[in-house]
Amino acid sequence: MAINPTSSFPVRIMAPMILALIAVPASAEPAQPTLGETDSAAIALAQLSDQELLGLFNKSIAENIADSCKMATLLTEMARRSFADGVEQFRVEYLVQCALARNNVPEAYTYIKQWEKLGSDKQPAMEWTFRLAYIAGEYDEALDRLEIMTKRDDPGQLLAISEDTLFAIAREFGKAERDDRVARQYRLLFKSPHYALLPVDIRSASASNMLEEQLKKGDIGDAAEMLARIHSPYSYRNMLADRQYEPVWTEVERMAGANQSDVLNRYLQETKTSLDANPGDAGKRQEYGHALLFAGRFDEVVKLAAVIDHSDAGSQGWTEDDGWLLNLEAYALDALGNTAAADRIFDQFGKIDYSPEENGWLVNFVINRATRLVNQERWTQGLAAAQVAGEVSELSGSPYAKMLVRQTKLCALHNLGQAEEASLLLSEIVEHQDDAMASAAEALLCAGEREGAARIVIKGLQDDKTRKTMISALQKPEFELFYSASSLPSIRAELRNHPGVAEAFTAVARDVPDAYIPLIGIRRLELAAEREAD
Repeated sequence: MAINPTSSFPVRIMAPMILALIAVPASAEPAQPTLGETDSAAIALAQLSDQELLGLFNKSIAENIADSCKMATLLTEMARRSFADGVEQFRVEYLVQCALARNNVPEAYTYIKQWEKLGSDKQPAMEWTFRLAYIAGEYDEALDRLEIMTKRDDPGQLLAISEDTLFAIAREFGKAERDDRVARQYRLLFKSPHYALLPVDIRSASASNMLEEQLKKGDIGDAAEMLARIHSPYSYRNMLADRQYEPVWTEVERMAGANQSDVLNRYLQETKTSLDANPGDAGKRQEYGHALLFAGRFDEVVKLAAVIDHSDAGSQGWTEDDGWLLNLEAYALDALGNTAAADRIFDQFGKIDYSPEENGWLVNFVINRATRLVNQERWTQGLAAAQVAGEVSELSGSPYAKMLVRQTKLCALHNLGQAEEASLLLSEIVEHQDDAMASAAEALLCAGEREGAARIVIKGLQDDKTRKTMISALQKPEFELFYSASSLPSIRAELRNHPGVAEAFTAVARDVPDAYIPLIGIRRLELAAEREAD
């Protein structure tokens, strides 16, 4: 997820203050240069009289000149001449805008700090400066700003930080192997007096991280309190399997309940309450849709998604949150045996006019479309869909997304007998395996490269950054919470009993007992059995 440095920029309306300073009658004005001419090659502002300089400013405001850099140049000269109190404030604000217009976030952040030192009544929004500090690479200062927001009496700025932004920053800290910063971020959120007001997934992630940090220190302590605050089904799936949580497995099992019904129902209630409080919020709606899917309530997912216009014309107005709910609907329809209806939803994603700047989020859904087709052994359709996904991911995809595309293409090519192309892609996958190790291993299994896949899986199990994902890939498919069923060779089926993999797995994980197969897995099995009986 890209963090936008310019959203919520507090643009000022400055004309009234300056214009009130000196009224320059139109009849008295000499011919004025335009602000577009105020670069060093055209005019030296320092050579203008005060009246000419102010006239130029008035004209620029009246004509709504939008070039922040030229306005900053003009205001710099006005500040030098001490035209009025407050000019310096506006000059610095325009310097911030100018730096952002040139995509120079570090420079913009430097000016932000100057702005704050001026001590004016109007300060930049802390939520915004937190994001700017992070993008500028001032990570500890970003966390300092987060700390201030978590402790303020008014939670407004803290709650203005989007859930996606907080997760994206934590992921980037993790990728940089700065677990100390990840821990600090979540600790600040967990200990905030406004913790209960945070989004459910942020609360859950904060508690989960705090528990993990405690266990690393060998401290079981208040594990029960932490577990009570963890509502994420993904977290429970991980805790039930990862030996790091072995000291509290009994408590984790108790909190999860049979078939993880207790945690899934808690998550369902949390997301439903959030949606009821914000009935028009598409983000809350898709979160509730996830909870319904996890609980195996597939008919209700379909019903929830009915609020979205499913027509071809309507699809052009879909948002990313709409996309996730529709993706959930398609997987629910697959589980219900209505493949054709699921196809129609995914095919519409491929028809949406794509623009990297406007809807780069489409990358998620064109990839999921291609992956689903190949998982269903629809090789020709899957390859064509993967080609589309590849084009979109080149412009809008992360390294992880690009690996998913490679995996999908390779499996399709191999099964279509296009050996030469598959071989070239296999080399590329091996080269980039660290971008998504489980996907790389699955790709090698598609190509019959079992030992190569095993080496990747062992490597993934031995790396703290990839261990959780690999442990999950080695569980039974019934534990999958999101994706539709796959008939491709799986890491679990092909490698769980491989000697090297088995040893590495047993050192860090266990096979989660069948008693904890989640409700979604149980319901999928029931529906499949019903279709078999028919």
